[in-house]
Amino acid sequence: MGGATPTGGSDGRRASIETSLHAILPQRVVVHLHMIPLIAIAIRMDAEAVLADRLAGLRWGMVGYHKPGVDLAQAVQALLDARGPLSVLVLANHGLVVAADTILEAETLVTAVMERVEESIPPPPAPDSRLATCASALGGVPVNDPAAHRLAFDDRLAHLAASGSFYPDHVVFLGHAARLGTAATPPGRPPGKLSIIPGLGCLLPPGLPSDAHDMAACIAETLARVPVGAPLNVLTADEERELVDWDAEKYRQQLSQQV
Repeated sequence: MGGATPTGGSDGRRASIETSLHAILPQRVVVHLHMIPLIAIAIRMDAEAVLADRLAGLRWGMVGYHKPGVDLAQAVQALLDARGPLSVLVLANHGLVVAADTILEAETLVTAVMERVEESIPPPPAPDSRLATCASALGGVPVNDPAAHRLAFDDRLAHLAASGSFYPDHVVFLGHAARLGTAATPPGRPPGKLSIIPGLGCLLPPGLPSDAHDMAACIAETLARVPVGAPLNVLTADEERELVDWDAEKYRQQLSQQV
């Protein structure tokens, strides 16, 4: 693996950050998903113990959090060297990789994992009608995905969202942890873009791509599936900084804004 970065194609676009991860898997079909019910487990300190029961009977393994790209690929390679070929890889604080020799086999594995990790949650409450006025006063816009607003109506979820970031896409599109009301960002942390206005709803700065609104909903849907008292891993300040300052992620955001 070395420290090489995959190159792009003749059209000038760069290869995916995860090309090196997918390339080391021997199976013909590789599916990489950020499956919310799975992430809700993968951000837990006890994730491997929880998944040992849920994924019993599957050829699966788990690696700890690593920066996406070559660092993560090297960690997966070490796991494969130790365990042999695996069909299901759980990436802590990141997502899921499924590998198979046919598309049908991969689809079957994805369905099997989803069925084993899914948890039912209540529908999100609608934002308060006063949120628009609040948004105007604060210079923000309401999150356009209704699922995000559940953070404003559940104190536990709000404080979890404000406790830190849990996976790379959150940091890339939303910065650090959510803000509760208009509270200042903790020293040494990048500014969080998501604001939770208790009892009203959630706001983002204007002009952000739709991905940022999707990420706001994603954190709400993820945390809603975390049991009360479950210990969580949050990304460190250094881990956040290496994502925010990473040229590859800046490039991905540029592509997102062009769509």
